Amino acid sequence: ALLYGMSRELAATRSLSNLARVAVKHVAETFASRAVVLVPEDGRLRHPRSPAIAGSLRGADLSIAQWVFDHGAPAGLGTDTLPGAPAQYLPLKGTRHTLGVLAVEPSQRRRLLLPEQRHLLETFAGQIALALERAELAEEAEVARVTAETESLRNTLLASISHDLRTPLAVIAGASSALNDPSLRFEEATRAQLTASIEDKAREMSDIISNVLDLMRFE
Repeated sequence: ALLYGMSRELAATRSLSNLARVAVKHVAETFASRAVVLVPEDGRLRHPRSPAIAGSLRGADLSIAQWVFDHGAPAGLGTDTLPGAPAQYLPLKGTRHTLGVLAVEPSQRRRLLLPEQRHLLETFAGQIALALERAELAEEAEVARVTAETESLRNTLLASISHDLRTPLAVIAGASSALNDPSLRFEEATRAQLTASIEDKAREMSDIISNVLDLMRFE
């Protein structure tokens, strides 16, 4: 029932910080302990930056946690690695890689030394890892969606700019070709009109390119 209660609340939570808070609340209540979920930043585990809640473990040993994260094996209280530590550190393993570390410091050490309690804690850790992986996959999907939309917008913009440049360029090419054709004779007014159109369209292209340079400075 305790495991189901935590899993149901995790399933309704989205952000990573809120997932960690939900996990800490349920682990602390179930095992009469203080707990913390440590997640990596650039490959190194960091203490949470969010405000502490009831049951939060502050000052977890990051060196032990990092070892657990790197090796994917538990350490600390009740394990074969650094059993004298006051807290137990469990890797939060996803299907692709280790997502973080759950550190639990019980108010009574015996709580985590009982086999059934340790097994229950490992099950809790597994559910927390699944929730973290779901959040990670959702974030990756959102990044992929935004990237696809950005690429589509870029392609549409480039097509529009190409069309806008092609029109004045065609006028410039046509007028200049006519003026350079020795077989054609133009009245002064017609010649002035052709040169004026070249100048106008060149200025129009210059404005378009200026706008493109402005766009390049935008994110």
